[in-house]
Amino acid sequence: MEPSKLKKILFPFIFLGAISAICATILVGLIIYDGAVTNPTTVESIKAILPPTQIEKLEAFEKQKKLESQ
Repeated sequence: MEPSKLKKILFPFIFLGAISAICATILVGLIIYDGAVTNPTTVESIKAILPPTQIEKLEAFEKQKKLESQ
């Protein structure tokens, strides 16, 4: 089978795979965001997964937001 013919056959599958991966990422992000908004303990469970440096950055960001809102 010629490479150009193979590309023509595989391109739609690769394209659809990329689109579905993007949609899945967005969907998971929305699910996590929705959980974090409706149930604050979700944030704690996310913090349990993150490495310590990311937790420190997240806490610093939360403190900064609190200071700005005052």
